[in-house]
Amino acid sequence: MEQQNHNNPKAKTSKNDGLLTADSIHLNDLNRPLFDELIATGIAFYIEDIPCDKSWMVYKSKQVDKTYTIICTSSVANPLQLTHELLHIWMELKGFCHYYDLDKKLSEENSKNYSEIIANHIFNNTKHRDLEMNNDFVEYDNRLAHVKMLVKFESLGFEKSDFLYTKPNFENLEQSYKSKIKDFDTGKVYSLLLDYWSLQLIDKMETLNNKEIKTLRELLQKRSEIWFDFAKKMYTAWIEEFSGIYNVNFYKKLVDEYDWLRQASLNK
Repeated sequence: MEQQNHNNPKAKTSKNDGLLTADSIHLNDLNRPLFDELIATGIAFYIEDIPCDKSWMVYKSKQVDKTYTIICTSSVANPLQLTHELLHIWMELKGFCHYYDLDKKLSEENSKNYSEIIANHIFNNTKHRDLEMNNDFVEYDNRLAHVKMLVKFESLGFEKSDFLYTKPNFENLEQSYKSKIKDFDTGKVYSLLLDYWSLQLIDKMETLNNKEIKTLRELLQKRSEIWFDFAKKMYTAWIEEFSGIYNVNFYKKLVDEYDWLRQASLNK
């Protein structure tokens, strides 16, 4: 899933044209209750068929409240893809603040510039300093959502091994760990954070055996003990300390923990 908040120039505006309705080929007995749950809140879905080899996308309208356009890239029925997009919207309704709203939310209690630290230090492998345009951060935010979406996905009756997610590039991991991350070379930290969270999701999905999971964790840990521990600590916090879905305070903790590590390093 790639969720976007930008105005979609192709989005349907007619309420009778392009609506995602209950007779959609992408709905089945498993995802229909989720669709009905969202519709009951007053949400309107429009769907566009643009067959290609890219992932589905969902656009949130800036002009019309509770209105989304789902870009369907499948020429055949694909309940798994539709379910994935619906789950992202469900997360938002339950309190998950997607990347495009985070700057505003973080600035409401801005005792420090959280957005700037996230973009300029933790996820700084991009020329974009705006969180909405920072691709590395957007991907991390996406994986943050996936961890909590998996629980709802399974509760609908799907097999958790069918959950759609961004696969980490573990093929190159063994080679990349040989050039270890310096303690505060944050230009490479984002990749370890992304891979760690994907690995935890894969573990939950049980698509790899325990030996493979253990080997991949060891490879990540070899890249940087400090940042591996940081990734592990933040993942544990998201699961246990932030047991709900609201993620704004999680990002504040992410920045505070990062600042503590940086200061500890400077004071050595």
